[in-house]
Amino acid sequence: MKAILVVLLAAAPYFTQLKYDRTIDWNLPDPVKKRLDAAHFWDAYSLSDRVNPFYLRGDFDGDGKPDYAVLVTSKKSNKSAIVVCLSSRNSLDVLGAEGTKLRVGSLKAGYELTEFDWMDAWQVHSRLKLGQNELNPPGTFAQMAGEGLMVEKTESASALIYWDGSRFRWYQLGD
Repeated sequence: MKAILVVLLAAAPYFTQLKYDRTIDWNLPDPVKKRLDAAHFWDAYSLSDRVNPFYLRGDFDGDGKPDYAVLVTSKKSNKSAIVVCLSSRNSLDVLGAEGTKLRVGSLKAGYELTEFDWMDAWQVHSRLKLGQNELNPPGTFAQMAGEGLMVEKTESASALIYWDGSRFRWYQLGD
């Protein structure tokens, strides 16, 4: 009994503000959990199990090391967001909710994406050469540094969220 108590006390620093009564909280990879814990991320956001899988692993910055994207919900606005942990950066990139607003379309005809509540599927998409079309006019995109996140409303629309070497961008795939 004493040995169990010692183990629990030693592990206490690793039990953060996640709700460990939910299976989803146990499934977040340790490197991601540690980065989010260190940034006190759970003070403002909680994990979302609205879409399966709730996190994706890819090489979004093109450096050959794993990066992670995690679906979360803002505690302040209750809006869905994506937090991205790039291996090449110490900071976290929160897309949507109270984080970075992604520009969709041109400056004249576009808007800023503020949440991902509409999204019902996502996956890692391989790096590809992007070109202009009617959905992506000149000046609205740059080339991908690595893999991207294909976000979609099934049977409706899809887009590619990708890192261009300095920021995340939006590239409309279908509508």
